[in-house]
Amino acid sequence: MSEYMPAVPRLATPVTRPAPVPVTGVATLLLAGGKGTRLHELTARDSKPAVPFAGANRIIDFAMANAVRSGLPRMLVATQYAPHSLHHHLPTRWGHRFPQAGLALRDGQDRFMGTADAARQTWDALEAMGGDQVLILAADHVYDMNYADLLAAHRVSGAAVTVAVDTVPRAEARGFGVMQADAQGRILSFLEKPADPPGMI
Repeated sequence: MSEYMPAVPRLATPVTRPAPVPVTGVATLLLAGGKGTRLHELTARDSKPAVPFAGANRIIDFAMANAVRSGLPRMLVATQYAPHSLHHHLPTRWGHRFPQAGLALRDGQDRFMGTADAARQTWDALEAMGGDQVLILAADHVYDMNYADLLAAHRVSGAAVTVAVDTVPRAEARGFGVMQADAQGRILSFLEKPADPPGMI
């Protein structure tokens, strides 16, 4: 009669990724002031980007991880609604990933009147970062993206502005900004959360 011996799991070889090449000439603004009213109780005391998931993680960590993997060395985070937990979480969790104090926070204190106004009111800090381009990101999206690829495509295109978008089913588009573009990617129209979203052309 043989004795049962549980299998001993082999430790996987750690995957080492090359350090990202720092992106130069870019100031990054991360918009993290949203209240997230559709999340109801989850955002009663915290902003939407600060909503926790999987333990100590927060929604904003997706954008932060994307930025670090993309080699963005300088970032300004604009907060507004219930900013206190983010002002603690971000320097503690991410401060060491941005060299030479490259991570800064700016509390709008209920003065930001939307996305464009947050950019306008933080423009002095963005200019102080140097560079000739500004990358504006939302802090409440769950996704994986290499911003270095986006910036490279933007520079090749020669466009004044590049907008990264995704396709969604038409029935779900009422909750998003909806744009239409031509075959060359030129934006033809933009509607903010339309009741009857137009289909793709």
